[in-house]
Amino acid sequence: MEPFFKISRIRSDYLNLTYSIQGSSGESYTLYTAKAIQETKPLCLTHGGMVLIALMSGGDYSKGTPGCGFSISSALARCGFGDSLLHAFNSMAPKDLETYMEQWCKDLRDELRSNSMGNLHSKQVHLADQIPLNFINRDVLELYLNPCTSSTDPDLTDPDSMYSPADWRSCEPSIGKIANFCSQKFGWKTTEALA
Repeated sequence: MEPFFKISRIRSDYLNLTYSIQGSSGESYTLYTAKAIQETKPLCLTHGGMVLIALMSGGDYSKGTPGCGFSISSALARCGFGDSLLHAFNSMAPKDLETYMEQWCKDLRDELRSNSMGNLHSKQVHLADQIPLNFINRDVLELYLNPCTSSTDPDLTDPDSMYSPADWRSCEPSIGKIANFCSQKFGWKTTEALA
């Protein structure tokens, strides 16, 4: 099988936040590191922040909260709600996490009502009133933080399993679709960032 594209040159910026990748056919791409996404304004998104965005605005495992899109969920992520949820998930027993998540949700709704940290464009009282105390499903949170992959699922690594990796089709990512998504969701508009 031929590789998706051949790399002829990789250049990084002096802080190793981005990598410019030049393909052998002349195509070029920019790879953003997690550090770049975390430190580049206006994004400033951490791992916990990106999980919060998926939970609130919708993603692979849930439809999100109606009326809560990227703008609101990323503002709440910059308030630290994603990081605090991630920390609690990683450090608390399941029963303690349930109790914590209720208080966490109350705090999130209070921030929506007050915009006390100033990250929202405006107060979101109506949205705050629509969010139930148990809106974060622990199983969905688990899927985002500990996704099942071929290396973590014993059924997929068992050679006698009906899901043999040898039977998998190669499915390469669509760089064009990824660039379009980044342009729409992250505001990466420059040719260099999307090339």
